[in-house]
Amino acid sequence: MVVLDVMLKSPIDDCTITAIVLMVSQAVSTAASSYLFLKRVHAVYYGNNIVNHFFTFLWLVGVGTSCAVFSGILHDYSEIADTKHCLRYQHHAQLTIA
Repeated sequence: MVVLDVMLKSPIDDCTITAIVLMVSQAVSTAASSYLFLKRVHAVYYGNNIVNHFFTFLWLVGVGTSCAVFSGILHDYSEIADTKHCLRYQHHAQLTIA
């Protein structure tokens, strides 16, 4: 939220660095919250390796796809004229991951 507030209100020299910071913070928060769920599953199904490995695989897939979505977002940010503010152009015609 702090990065988003800075992005909306204060002048930014480079929109690409701001986009990278937003992508990394979202990937880390997504991975951390889903990791907590994974640890809960491991605690509930302690000793059942099939269930533990299956949910670990699902966690890896979830983290991987959340990182794969960010590949197209990096080039969507640009500066608004000479205002030192960033704008994200979203393309709705196609999915970024496709």
